[in-house]
Amino acid sequence: MGSKCRSNWVWFRDCLTRRQIREMGKILEAGDWVSLGAAVVAVVALIFTWAQAKSAREQAHSAKEQVALGRRQTEVQENLYRDQQQPYVWLDFRLDPVSYWLVDLVMKNEGPTVATNVRLEIDPPIKRSQKLQKWTLEDLPGFKDGFASFPPGRELRWSLGAHTDIFDERTFTKHTITVHCDGPFGPVEPLTYVLDYADGRFMAIRDEGNLKAISDALNKGENSLLSAIKNLKP
Repeated sequence: MGSKCRSNWVWFRDCLTRRQIREMGKILEAGDWVSLGAAVVAVVALIFTWAQAKSAREQAHSAKEQVALGRRQTEVQENLYRDQQQPYVWLDFRLDPVSYWLVDLVMKNEGPTVATNVRLEIDPPIKRSQKLQKWTLEDLPGFKDGFASFPPGRELRWSLGAHTDIFDERTFTKHTITVHCDGPFGPVEPLTYVLDYADGRFMAIRDEGNLKAISDALNKGENSLLSAIKNLKP
């Protein structure tokens, strides 16, 4: 700030030549010189005050920007926390983990909190194979009236039929799935996506093994061994 004042005074001084200063000295009396000096001081003070006011305005503007930035960062962190605490319920076609030739409709909550008031919209409705027509999904209370709650990690399965029967009967088409539910902070944004079973046509189906298969193999081996022992002649 001091450098600005000095530069302004140098400019004012350079505007007056020595000759002009001498002529002014002849014209002006002592009182006039005092007035002129006071005027110069007033001009310098005005410039100094203007510079201070400008600096204050810039600082105030910078402070407002810092406050606004802090608020935006807080909002982003709050929204991120809310999103991380929301339930995440989905619906999908999955192969049965035991048989690997049956197809299940699977519903699961992979979020960290309980989903309440869960409603499913399936357009068009998913049909079961003609060989499994004892009941339909639309008849089930959860699909008709909604699920009261769905805790984290919960998984439900409904058998839809054999993989080959589903393709032969053309049971499935493209289904638009919309999942509505409430979380700890109120209604969760609806999850909408298209589910097309035809995407899995000609997919590889491999039995990855499970405890039931191991148990069945052991029982079969045991039965074969017992039968062989009985057939042994003394």
